Amino acid sequence: MAYIETEYDNVWREIYRKRKALMERHAELEVEIGDVSNQLSHLNEILIHLEPLAGLGNEKTIIGMGITDAIRWTLKNVEGQRMSPTDIRDELLKHGYDMTGLTVPMSSIYKVLSRLADQKKPEITRETEGNNVFYSWIVTDPARALADSGDVT
Repeated sequence: MAYIETEYDNVWREIYRKRKALMERHAELEVEIGDVSNQLSHLNEILIHLEPLAGLGNEKTIIGMGITDAIRWTLKNVEGQRMSPTDIRDELLKHGYDMTGLTVPMSSIYKVLSRLADQKKPEITRETEGNNVFYSWIVTDPARALADSGDVT
């Protein structure tokens, strides 16, 4: 059977060229992402070591924390305010938390929040309003709880 060129041949070749160019660009971006991730990791290490020298110890920053501690830190620092998982993600990013090591950041955030709320002695509360879920930190210091409620003179 003889090859017959059709109008689809040109369309196919053009789409194939675009696909090949995109695949090459994708590979370049993956290399660039790897380089940026390495640079972020290096800068995070430097910041972690400089933190005490700069007087920023005592959990004033979340750089270098694991995801669970970073979420705890976030909810503690907005104590009394409820947050959605998306709010928590935004707050983590705002404070410099590096999520590049997480494959699916929101999934990790949901999992941690669920685990913290479902413990025998929960650290956070979960409130559902329709399709929305909100979390807030549970105040465990009795003196602070009284002060927040206005019952202390």
